[in-house]
Amino acid sequence: MSVGPPPKKSKTEARPSRFNVVFTGQDLERIQYPHTDAFIVTVGVANKFDVKRVLIDQGSAANIMYYELFKKLGLSEQHLTPATSPLVSFNSQTEWPLGRIALPVIAKSKVVSVDFLVVNTPSPYNAILGRPWIHQMEAVPSTYHQLVCFPTKYGVEEIRGDQVVAKHCYIAAMKAKQECDQVQMVEVPDQPVLKD
Repeated sequence: MSVGPPPKKSKTEARPSRFNVVFTGQDLERIQYPHTDAFIVTVGVANKFDVKRVLIDQGSAANIMYYELFKKLGLSEQHLTPATSPLVSFNSQTEWPLGRIALPVIAKSKVVSVDFLVVNTPSPYNAILGRPWIHQMEAVPSTYHQLVCFPTKYGVEEIRGDQVVAKHCYIAAMKAKQECDQVQMVEVPDQPVLKD
């Protein structure tokens, strides 16, 4: 027998799910194939609006709100708390958020408070819901099925992606990239060179 403090439990213990999530062939019936579409949904934000063009991104370690949506929600920078670190993209480019804000996000009957980083950069999306939201919702997203399922007190609910909107966002992003990639050619007449 040993005497001592009880063993420490880890800070986060996985809770067993109350529901099973299964994707079936029926979930594919409304899908346009083949596709590699981004997973774009509509969710409620701030108990005010249904917000379209929200990307569910399992690769994002943060929830992002773009400044245009932030303004349309009637919010101002005084509602923000300071961000403590920059966002770093997959190509190591950094972007400092304007700040953070916690807002309710409504998905069907489930509401969770989401901590968004607000950024002022161009995007075809209004917001990105990343892994923090996915985990809060205990959600299981499938880009292949264009479907996210999550448990609620009423059972498993789901939100379908919008492939048409995903294609429009892709086209908008490619157009913006082409505009940025265009090089302005300017002819400069021969200039006299100053000698030392």
